Amino acid sequence: MNLEKTKCIVCSAETTIIKELPKEMIGKMLSQRGILDSISELGVVDYKLHKCNECNLEFSQPMQEATSAFYKAIIEKNNSYYPKFRWEWGRITELLQQEIRQNQSTPSLLDVGCGGGDFLDFITKNSNRVNAIGIDSTPHSIEICKSKNIKAICCDLSEFNETNKGRVDIITLWHVLEHVSSPTEIINMAQESLNDNGSLFFSVPLSPASYEILELDPLNLPPHHLTRWSIKSLEKIALVSGMSFNYYTPKSESFIYRVARSLIVISDNSFGEKNKAKKLINLIKLLIKNPSYLFKSVKKQLDYSSRPDLILVRLTKPRLM
Repeated sequence: MNLEKTKCIVCSAETTIIKELPKEMIGKMLSQRGILDSISELGVVDYKLHKCNECNLEFSQPMQEATSAFYKAIIEKNNSYYPKFRWEWGRITELLQQEIRQNQSTPSLLDVGCGGGDFLDFITKNSNRVNAIGIDSTPHSIEICKSKNIKAICCDLSEFNETNKGRVDIITLWHVLEHVSSPTEIINMAQESLNDNGSLFFSVPLSPASYEILELDPLNLPPHHLTRWSIKSLEKIALVSGMSFNYYTPKSESFIYRVARSLIVISDNSFGEKNKAKKLINLIKLLIKNPSYLFKSVKKQLDYSSRPDLILVRLTKPRLM
């Protein structure tokens, strides 16, 4: 039988299957970490994790996004799923403040997938010369934004492109790309919405993360994350889209922190348990049962590059001559 090989979704190069992820395994991992009690009726399917032989992108097959029921179940069980602040929000504010002072400009900004408007609230309070608006496909999120007097529209990016006559200087996508089935399509749609020389800022986890040295994180695997990005694969998507590439990263965590976190995340109920004392008890139980884990973590962290687990990417649309 002549089976068609799976090509990379970014650069079309050949790929290699690096992990089989049957839905039973996904459910067990999510349950053990305290993320979900069960995946029954949440639309989870069997996945395979592929790695591009050229750009190193890791992506799932099928590229089937998690259902709204899947996300709803996670949020209902873990009310801290959405952080109130992200490092990249502070970094982009610093960058924009510098450029505003240099150019004496008032840039327009579109936040895609704005949720309840936490980033929009932050950027307008800390950079009052930015003309910011958000879009989100969830009506409830738009209601929350409006209750905070934040400008927001209920639509997706393609609908925004169809109805909005003007373009914007900046588009932001915070932890969106790794969740969607067509990341290159999102990049291309964003580029359509940008003025010439405008910039798309987006953040994604860098994979494999430092805390995945013992076991992969189920929240960094399908169906939650359909893609796992490296700097090389991000450079490739910039090249494919015809945009220039820059990136920024936070300061790397300390060696001791990385060792501790890699152990904590594989202990029972690591995500669901918020009490620090109980987290410590679960960690001690893990090390009593598997004392070799500590030595494995120390050894692997010594071998591991000390790069951060997060990246802020800036893709800039070329200026037409």
